[in-house]
Amino acid sequence: MLWIKGFTALFVCNGRNVGKIVPYLQLVNYRYYVQRTHMEKVKVGFDSEKLHISSELLRALAHPLRLKILDFIDKNPSINVNKIYNSLRLEQSITSQHLRVLRDTGLVEAERDGKFIHYALNYDLLQKAVKAINRYHESLKKA
Repeated sequence: MLWIKGFTALFVCNGRNVGKIVPYLQLVNYRYYVQRTHMEKVKVGFDSEKLHISSELLRALAHPLRLKILDFIDKNPSINVNKIYNSLRLEQSITSQHLRVLRDTGLVEAERDGKFIHYALNYDLLQKAVKAINRYHESLKKA
């Protein structure tokens, strides 16, 4: 359960305070309440699977190096990992780790060609993510 009072967010699981910062909300049966200033409680339901997928997608997009990699793949369609890390002057292991995160979230698609893996952007998913982020920011302006 998440209680928001003023500017303080407090995560509670099974009646115990588990801290102000929890990296992932993977609670099986949880409820989300917003406590307004006049003590009215509003119940809002979240699908925990959708919340987890969305948080992983936003986490993947929030890293500056991954954004650089996405931009590079956008400029060079169907490119392999060797060209990515050589062009961006990164270590191969770091590049591979970031590409794994991008692959796991579906932001890039991988196609094996012999010993090489070629990467391409999943433009449909990127477009949906950008639209969702823009809608969220528009809703903040209206509030």
